[in-house]
Amino acid sequence: MRFFKVLRRRFHRSEKLYIILDNFSPHHHKKVKEWAETSNVELVFTPTYASWLNRIECHFGPLRKFVMEGSDFSKHKDLA
Repeated sequence: MRFFKVLRRRFHRSEKLYIILDNFSPHHHKKVKEWAETSNVELVFTPTYASWLNRIECHFGPLRKFVMEGSDFSKHKDLA
């Protein structure tokens, strides 16, 4: 909520803000939705199971394929 409020202050209240969010449960909390309604903010949720829309995900595929696939680390510490 603190971040949303800071973001809201950066733009004039007459401008509608569209905030794109994942489906993390706190984003669906009643307080968040009520604040959005009263603050001229529309919450836009990404589709469920759409992690491929996240830009960082394109780095995890190659990491998994070229670094971790076929490896056999006995401990988490060794992998790190």
